[in-house]
Amino acid sequence: GDPSLKTMDFISFYAVGRLIRAGEYGQIYNFESEAVVQRQEVGGDYKNPLIFNHPPHITLLLALIASDDYVRAFIYWSAIRLLVILACGELIRRYLIRSGWQAFPALMGALGGITFFPIFISLLDGQDTAFTLIGLLIWMFALLKGEDVFAGLGLAFATLSPTIAGALALPLFASRRRAGLWFVIGSLGLALYSLLLVGVQGLRDLLG
Repeated sequence: GDPSLKTMDFISFYAVGRLIRAGEYGQIYNFESEAVVQRQEVGGDYKNPLIFNHPPHITLLLALIASDDYVRAFIYWSAIRLLVILACGELIRRYLIRSGWQAFPALMGALGGITFFPIFISLLDGQDTAFTLIGLLIWMFALLKGEDVFAGLGLAFATLSPTIAGALALPLFASRRRAGLWFVIGSLGLALYSLLLVGVQGLRDLLG
């Protein structure tokens, strides 16, 4: 296979999956531990290992796909993310129809949304953007439908990208306090899950 595949963003996700498979839950944010796994896969002269700097919401999923065969793991990861992106497209299609679009224009609009170039690049590089996107879509559409619980929990899941979720949480508290409360509940639940998964030192490494 193309050796450049092993130096894309997916290598950091793969390293995390391998560490969890080995039972090293508390090491997934330890740069040296990640670098060892990455160099084993890419080669000992790999000079720029990538650090995994995302909250651990989906790390057990990474462990599930991180087989011994790196390319096979990338295919599994791509298939899962493609399904999530298609689910995003379906959410967009349903919203457009609800907004008065006809069936075919709504379908084309949804396809245009999920083939947006940055989404394609994230799929190609092995990033987890699709999961953040579906969390944000659930948040937005639930807000429009007045479903504060799903809005808050959707935005909590989108803390995979903390800067985006944090920026959106501030106006959420000002305008929809019940949804904001569910965001806090969901975020605290994920924080507790993270603590149980990686331990205190793992969270320190993430913050560091």
